[in-house]
Amino acid sequence: MSIEMINEDSLCHMAIEGELTIYTAVNYLQAFQEQSQGCHGMKVDLAGVTEIDAAGVQLLVALRQHLIGTESGLQLCNSSESVRETLALTRLTSQFTGNP
Repeated sequence: MSIEMINEDSLCHMAIEGELTIYTAVNYLQAFQEQSQGCHGMKVDLAGVTEIDAAGVQLLVALRQHLIGTESGLQLCNSSESVRETLALTRLTSQFTGNP
């Protein structure tokens, strides 16, 4: 599990690497809560996600809900094949902006 968070002009950039599963989702949520103060939107790079399960999807949906009404909302970018397949399977692809 690896996370990198950068806050540029109130738009937070988060890069996630490794599993986004029941075993790691709570750690990513805690990192988001600790480091996202003052963010008016978030861009999440998912290129390094090797596996995603229901808990990972739930985390993405929770982040999206949290950021509704902010200037930029939640944008997913560079999604790995695993993420794209899971979002398609759950029919959530259209719920996220950017390049899922």
